[in-house]
Amino acid sequence: MKIYNEIVIDMNPESSSYGKTLHEDSFDYKGDMMLMQNSQYDFNQDGVVDMLDINAAPVAKKQQIADIVSGGQGGGALGGGGALGGGGASSDLQGQLAQTTQGMTYKYILKSYDNTTNTYKAKDLTGPGITHEKYYSLPKSQRTRTTDHGDESRYEQVKVYPVYEYKDNAWVNTGKYDNYGSNTATGANYTTYDDATQLPGGQFTYTKDEHGEAQFDPTSQEFQTSVEGTGGFDELITGFGLQGYESYFDPVNMDQLGFLGEQQDLSIKQGQIDTATMEETKRAETEALDIAGERNLGALQAAQAQYGRDRRGAGQAVGQSLYAASQQQQEQASRAGFAGGGGGTRAQRGIMADYNLQQEQLAAGLGGAKSAFDLTKRELTSAETGIKSAYDLTGRGITLGQQQAGLDYRSGVSQFWDAAQEDFYGQLTTVEGIKQG
Repeated sequence: MKIYNEIVIDMNPESSSYGKTLHEDSFDYKGDMMLMQNSQYDFNQDGVVDMLDINAAPVAKKQQIADIVSGGQGGGALGGGGALGGGGASSDLQGQLAQTTQGMTYKYILKSYDNTTNTYKAKDLTGPGITHEKYYSLPKSQRTRTTDHGDESRYEQVKVYPVYEYKDNAWVNTGKYDNYGSNTATGANYTTYDDATQLPGGQFTYTKDEHGEAQFDPTSQEFQTSVEGTGGFDELITGFGLQGYESYFDPVNMDQLGFLGEQQDLSIKQGQIDTATMEETKRAETEALDIAGERNLGALQAAQAQYGRDRRGAGQAVGQSLYAASQQQQEQASRAGFAGGGGGTRAQRGIMADYNLQQEQLAAGLGGAKSAFDLTKRELTSAETGIKSAYDLTGRGITLGQQQAGLDYRSGVSQFWDAAQEDFYGQLTTVEGIKQG
């Protein structure tokens, strides 16, 4: 078998020796040969490691080439442990967590005033509502540095870094952030990398084309995870082998997501205000009904008490009148020298008639007071039912409003990512045409 160390071929079309070998340095090899069977590496039809993926994830692929040269086992996106299947590295990476410094962001931790030290200190991180993902999600009273105790921040700004998890043969951005190199919840340490392209095994999906060659083919979720983690298209541009063409792509406006988040926060706060207003309205109206009910009962009790006093007074008055009439009758009879006649009886009958009429009037007044009490009571009961119905309807309206706000937010986020992908791939087609031209 001839082994070539060097060969020189005339490639000048105008030369008479065009295409001919001008010089070669070779020797005949007759030693043992190692057949490349069951290789864990992917080779194209020319027997060369596919270079497309080397551009897609240079760090991982360079390691593969180094493994081939050194006879090592290797791994990565094209090897047995990569995204295209097999065992090897992916089984070792499964479930592992890592961090990248690229995509660093901030969390905001509320502080409370410590009267002992007269300073603001960060609250217990395990408390609800203490840690905020965005500055605008902080309570407005906490966003300022100017406090009652001087120029001192009411929140602590902490740098946090994206966390990736290896699952289903790919690195997936979990959407979570943590302190650099350390899991604050478990105390475990993360392996850290400068950017996602350095993650062992790669974070993107690769598929094989009809020739069996690996093609960079990120899913929609991987697209979103990458853009969220880096704030741009750099990883994707690298994956498609278009380094140097970054300026041809319009930057993604991540502020739109922030606006959607702010809008949802405002909707939530408005719902909280509406709920508080509804509760206060119900409380005030219910209290007014209670006062009106007490006033109505008081009016009835006052009428009953007055009826009793008037009746007793009328009884006393008629008794005195009857006694006076009787005495007058006796005096008249004595002066006349004969027994009393019917004059006194007539006077007594008149007195009793007046008394009976007065009793009827008192009874009628009490009856009117009872009727007014019953009518007012029915009105108050009806008003109470109306308050409860209005409360329930308002509550359902607020709930529906919050559900609509959540739907609008999710729809807005979905439309944002759909538009971002459409714009990117449209520009990608144009840039690939420019590169090929």
